[in-house]
Amino acid sequence: MGFFSALFGGGSSLGDLQIRVVEKQLDEVTGYEVQCKGLMPVYTQKTVGFITSIICKDEKGEWSPVLSMLDFNQEDSSSAYQSILDLGEIPGSVGYENWVGIAMFFPDMLQPSYGGNQTLGIVVRLVDMNDMPSVFLGFAPRSESIWTESVNFEYNFDEKGYREEQVDKDESRALSIKLGVAVALVDDDFDDTEGAVLKKWIKKIIAPYSDDKQEELKELYNKALKESYKLEKSGNLDLEDICKKMNKIADKAQKHEALELVNEVMAADSKILESETKLINYICELLNIDPVEAEKIRDKQLIKLKPTTGNIDVESLLGLDPTWSNSKILGHLGKEFTKWNGRMNSLQDGEEKDNAQQMLDLIGETRKKYV
Repeated sequence: MGFFSALFGGGSSLGDLQIRVVEKQLDEVTGYEVQCKGLMPVYTQKTVGFITSIICKDEKGEWSPVLSMLDFNQEDSSSAYQSILDLGEIPGSVGYENWVGIAMFFPDMLQPSYGGNQTLGIVVRLVDMNDMPSVFLGFAPRSESIWTESVNFEYNFDEKGYREEQVDKDESRALSIKLGVAVALVDDDFDDTEGAVLKKWIKKIIAPYSDDKQEELKELYNKALKESYKLEKSGNLDLEDICKKMNKIADKAQKHEALELVNEVMAADSKILESETKLINYICELLNIDPVEAEKIRDKQLIKLKPTTGNIDVESLLGLDPTWSNSKILGHLGKEFTKWNGRMNSLQDGEEKDNAQQMLDLIGETRKKYV
């Protein structure tokens, strides 16, 4: 029986159909139930249902979609929140005498355009299930539904909204470019191959966006490239300030993306200098990147690079500290040998496997100095 146990005849005695939102605890999780009560404006036998959407006001006071992290609470063609309740076939002139739940939402599983205190619009549509409206991102022409009503709901979101995240991601990538320039110029020589890596990275990053967004990002990233070049050349590029900003706005994935870029720049000219590895290690420290994760990201580049004693500062690259005892250095080199030997054995014959063998040879040569 469920919902239909609350359906009654009686026409206008039920009053107009209305909605509200009430808090509801489910297994110690706080959720909110959308409820309705009153007469449905359906006057003949029809198959109907409720579609509930959630939208929010953005910084300009305009309504924008609210995204759901739960698959079953998403639109078919987007991740915007949606709940559909199929009531089946009903006769005309029926409704709910008491408040009945028609949808649930959990704010912790929602993401508005901006964080903080937000006004959510809970939009409920009574629809003909055989002629569904084209709801997209929470919006649909009112004429496509039998009845539409909304109620505002205030909630304070602790996490960033998706538009804030996008702004932060764009800015974080601009800061990544500045770090890339710092690594490129650490030897006071901005090699053409290093510039090509940065330009290729920018092109790849902007590729998924619309033409207008691409132009916006191209302007932002090219500006970061030019500004950081001038600052580094004059000795005024502040790595601590750049990394401080990144720590404030970037998540783990964005920091790893930045580290991948600086390692690509390091390897671009097929030379890996002590100054470059030290600078990248310093960047990792400033960004609080786990050393093990940093090593994995670095090794992705090394496997593509043919190392020789003439183009790589092996001891710096392997993380050897000159203050260590011989026994500690040998122990560290043993671990590096085991790691690269395992990688080589897992690779198909080809350039990458040859490069891994070269690393093993270099580790062996380095070990001879400390035996």
